[in-house]
This record gives sequence, C-alpha cells and structure tokens, in this order.
Amino acid sequence: MQKTDPIAITQKLIQFASITPEDKGVIPWLADFLKELGFETEVIEFSEDGHASILNLRAKYGDAGKNFCFAGHTDVVPIGNIKEWQHAPFAGEIVDGNLFGRGVVDMKGAIAAFAAAAAKFVQQYPNFGGRISFLITGDEEAIGINGTKKLLKHLAEKGEKFDVCLIGEPTCINELGDIIKIGARGSANFKLVAHGIQGHVAYQKVASNAATKLIKMLDLIKAMPLDNGSEHFEPSNLEITYLNSGTGAFNIIPGSATALFNIRYNDLHTKENLYEEITKICSSISHDFELVLSQDGSDMFFTQPGHFSEIIRRSIKKITGRDASYSTAGATSDGRFIKDYAPVLEFGLLYKTAHKVDEYASLIEIQQLSNIYFNSLSEYFEI
Repeated sequence: MQKTDPIAITQKLIQFASITPEDKGVIPWLADFLKELGFETEVIEFSEDGHASILNLRAKYGDAGKNFCFAGHTDVVPIGNIKEWQHAPFAGEIVDGNLFGRGVVDMKGAIAAFAAAAAKFVQQYPNFGGRISFLITGDEEAIGINGTKKLLKHLAEKGEKFDVCLIGEPTCINELGDIIKIGARGSANFKLVAHGIQGHVAYQKVASNAATKLIKMLDLIKAMPLDNGSEHFEPSNLEITYLNSGTGAFNIIPGSATALFNIRYNDLHTKENLYEEITKICSSISHDFELVLSQDGSDMFFTQPGHFSEIIRRSIKKITGRDASYSTAGATSDGRFIKDYAPVLEFGLLYKTAHKVDEYASLIEIQQLSNIYFNSLSEYFEI
C-alpha cells in the first residue's frame, strides 16, 4: 500500500470493525503505519471501573519547534440492521467513485487523509523544523471516559504541548470546503424530580400531586428566556426529552414525577449558571424537588478566528476554489477537551451520510481533503 494514498489507507481503516468501544486492531495498525514513517508512537490503554478499556494513540514526528496536532477517533457507531446495507459495512467497497463503509465519514476518511498528508510532508521535508502530532482515541462515539480527556492529561504530565489542533470531524454541508467549525455549543443534561404525597384521587385534600408540580415547573423552565444567540453562536435551546410519573393507575395521585431535559448552550452561559436559574424557577413552585446536573454533558468550545483558521481557509480555497464559512453549529466533539490545551478547529468531509446505512464519501473529496491537510501543514510551517 502506498503510504501517501488516502484512499487505500481509508479502505484499510474501515476494514477494522471498530464499533465503539471495540478496537479490533485499528489503533495498533495505525501506530505501526506512522512508526514506519518515522513517527514516535505510543499506544496507551485507559480503563476505569464500570467502563470498557480503551486503546488510544499518541504519535509525534520531530522534537522541537511548533507542534501541529491532528486529533480524531477510530471508533464508529453500530451498523444497525445489516439487511438494509447494500454495501458491506466493513469492506471498504468502491462503487461509482464513492467509498462505502461504516466510519468513512465519521471519521476514518479524515484520519487517512491526514496520515497520507503527513507521510507526503515528512518525505518531502524531513527537516521542516517543527513537530506533527496525532491524538487518536477509540472512545469518542460513546461517553469519552477513557479517551481524549485522559490522553491529554497523560501527555500534559509528560510536558507535551500543542500549539494548534485540527480535528477531522465531518463539518461540510453541501460540498467539501464550505464549513470550518470554530466551536460548538455546550450540552447540559438535567434530571428533575418533583415530590408530593401519593393518595387516592377521590381524597385529593390529603395528597399532593407531584405530576402537577412538575408540569408547572417545566412550563416555566421551557419559557425561561435564554438568549437570542451571540456573535458566533446560534441561540441556546432547551428540549424536554423524558417524562415519567405515577404507577399507571387512573385512581392514584403520584407521589413523585421525573423529567429529563437537555440545554444546548452558547458562550453566554455556563452549566453552573443554568443550574442556578432552574433551581430558582423550581423553588417558586415547590421546595420539595431534586435537580441533578448530570456529569455526562459537555462543555462548549470556541476558537477565535485568526491565523490558524485562515491557514485552513486558504488551503481550502487553493484546493477547491471555495470560500469556507466559519460555523459553531452541530454536535459536540472532543474539541471540548482539547480547548483547554490548544486552539482547536474542526474540518473534515461532508456529514450527510454520517451514522447512516451505506455511509460513503467521494474518492475525489477524500483526496482533496488530504491535499488541503498537506497544504495546511506546508503553510503552517512556512515551507
């Protein structure tokens, strides 16, 4: 396999059925691939009681100078009903100019594109005077307990620092190069339990309906003014996702009622200030409630447009002729962890088939993406 061929590398990565949290050999293979290019590699396994052990990869070329980091994940979501797939999900089939397979978009195609770009770059400029790093995890599509967050802490303890980081998440909407992601709203998960006194519906005076309390609380919470958006972010949004109350009987007043809701919040809020506001609202109805801010949410991240983002933007223009727009829309990523260590951006393939049956990407776009990454390295290191 030619090491500068992003198509062949993508096919190989897809052939590892690394459905989260399983690795199936993909991280060790990628480590060997990069080691053959001259990268210093380290495969690190993290585990935590109650959660699956995860393999992670840290790779570095060069010992001094600016450090350009590429981050990504090799784990993929489940395939769903195999009978709905027209192309084998882990074969890497090429049909009519498209490469099919689970994870080609999200995000093995981008990992392959950067690996090929790095291979070409270090072959042409072995003494470029800087460092190129890979941070690859097998724990992004799940809960992220034993992935990038721990990997970053591990490297920080060893004194490893990054000047910039590019994540290969799929960002583009209609055509390759239309979107560079400079941030993402945070995600805060709340559990609200209203308490009352269970009783017979005919004797309501000696009972207290928890469901009624919960409905009133949720009505005020949903009406809570959040914001109209900010300079770089769309408005924050709250969605109620679960309701449960009572025993299922028509004649029993429930003694407790539970709701789950999520807030996607922008840079005008923090999870903590949202918790405080919701607590005040609930207290205006009743003091007999529990509000829990779950720890499985994610922080927002934002990187101010500037030198780094303009390098990516100019590279896109050079390869595709398109003027990329900056965006903070979409789902969360490991950028929420990386932001604490380096300025971070996201740029990858089109996301229209991510997580879908017969996920695919254009061969031309995979190659163009690799060329964009190569050009970005060249400009960043001023070659």
